[in-house]
Amino acid sequence: LPQSPHRAQVALKEALYADGEFKSTTSDDCIYVGQEQEKKYVILGAHVDDLPTTGVPEGIEKAEDAIRKTFKYTKIVNPKVITGVQIERDRNHRWLKLHQTSYTKDLLSTYGMSDCKGADTPMDPGTARALMLLPTDKVDRVATKAYQVLVGCLQWLRKTRSDFLFTLALLSRFLNNATQQHLDIARGRPLRFLKQTLGYGVVFYAGRNDWVLSGASDSDLAGDLNSARSTLGYFAKIGQFGTILSGCGLERKICTSTGQAETYALVSLIKSIVWLRNLLSELGHAMKEPTTLYVDNDGVLKQSTKTINHTQAKHYRISQAYIR
Repeated sequence: LPQSPHRAQVALKEALYADGEFKSTTSDDCIYVGQEQEKKYVILGAHVDDLPTTGVPEGIEKAEDAIRKTFKYTKIVNPKVITGVQIERDRNHRWLKLHQTSYTKDLLSTYGMSDCKGADTPMDPGTARALMLLPTDKVDRVATKAYQVLVGCLQWLRKTRSDFLFTLALLSRFLNNATQQHLDIARGRPLRFLKQTLGYGVVFYAGRNDWVLSGASDSDLAGDLNSARSTLGYFAKIGQFGTILSGCGLERKICTSTGQAETYALVSLIKSIVWLRNLLSELGHAMKEPTTLYVDNDGVLKQSTKTINHTQAKHYRISQAYIR
């Protein structure tokens, strides 16, 4: 039924709230933390019927007690796979890696690309330009359906492959009017890139001095050749490698300068950083220092740190004020 996911979460929340031992975070109501985090630290995340849980032994036992009163459940200690994401640990060196190698291998096998020659990048400028200039007035229903299936399969990689995000955003622009030429491009270099980077994923190191939140944003100007809209991109990470959030897509407004496009990209990143800092605080890992963000536009930096009233930039002054 359409309401099943909501009703399932309501039932889970009632079970966890019954004894007053848990509360959901304000940042994400599908993430639960224990009320006694100092003595019984525990975090529980809900994804359909999977409940990844971490914490000290006393906290995890408390979570089990709350769940078993209402549900029958299966406990897996140190799982190797969660929702299709493989978990690889090296406890001696204190690092953890999230990747989707098995899924990627199956995807390549499905499209007959298991033995293809690899590529260094998922998309090159010439191919991206050719893709945007392909005619879309004669829709091929068969090709469009096959294209939608392929892009849908690639979308599942968003969880661990931020390096593939721009290519996904670009391919997704043609989901409703793809032709055989669009399908041929999607089955080419993007899959060859995945072949060469099978083991790529997200790595986290524990106990390092640089376990801090940082991020960066960037944008082009009128990069989409059909609509003249700009493409924004940003990411946030903890430590040296651990990317925990990323985004890429077309800005809705038509930007008239690189400064405007870069400002909108930075605003998108900062909104995510505000949310992330609040979530980390609720999880007991508050970022006490300012979060360093990187942007490669000097004008954006000056306008975002000083109240400079440029007439040419007055139409996006609110965004500058939000950044400040």
